[in-house]
Amino acid sequence: MPFRGLTHVFGRNDMYWQRLVAAQGRNSVVGTTVKDADKLPKDLVADEKHTRRGGEKVYAAVTAGEDCVLGAELCDQADTASLIAGYGVFAAEARNVDPGYQPETVNTDGWAATMRAWKDLFTGIVVTRCFLHAFLSIRDRCKRFRPLFDPISERVWNA
Repeated sequence: MPFRGLTHVFGRNDMYWQRLVAAQGRNSVVGTTVKDADKLPKDLVADEKHTRRGGEKVYAAVTAGEDCVLGAELCDQADTASLIAGYGVFAAEARNVDPGYQPETVNTDGWAATMRAWKDLFTGIVVTRCFLHAFLSIRDRCKRFRPLFDPISERVWNA
């Protein structure tokens, strides 16, 4: 039945019914972006972005690799279980492309729940901490010892 027929019988408009049908078969982000299993990235970057949905705070668990966003799933919490579910969407889609997919590394901001989620989803993955976040942690800890910050920051930055 054409969408105009649904509009005639049930109301709304043709685009409403077209979007409803299209939403039933949402595409896999990984599967539509990476067609060849050999091109799945071995090194990933993951982070949670704070946002709002219906006025409530939520977290977008975003995964990227090879200069491409490969996953973004909303999570109600930023705890390990919620992030496993959020990043698990990427893991499931990647395994649909390659059932044996195992990334080598994931770079995160150092949030414990994020690191745990990735280790649970991909055993053997090496979780690295973002250099900027590591540097910011050093800066924050040196606030009480300001004279130490300059020599320490120079050594860390040059590392």
